[in-house]
Amino acid sequence: MTTRRNTPAIRAFAIGQQVRFKTWLKSPSEERQVFVVLAHLPPVEGAVQYRLRAETEAFERVAREDALAELPTQA
Repeated sequence: MTTRRNTPAIRAFAIGQQVRFKTWLKSPSEERQVFVVLAHLPPVEGAVQYRLRAETEAFERVAREDALAELPTQA
């Protein structure tokens, strides 16, 4: 009998970090929208997920890590 260990997922983004979507099927302005990572969610079928919110929206979103990109750091 094998036991399953709950190992924490490796996260690419920290809580509080700003991110954007890699691809967006709507307008170019939405593609550039900035989101803040609010929480790390449990992986679903091996996919790491995050809870996000944009400053301009009154609701939160859930996104998979592979759909997100880090914002370039500004000098």
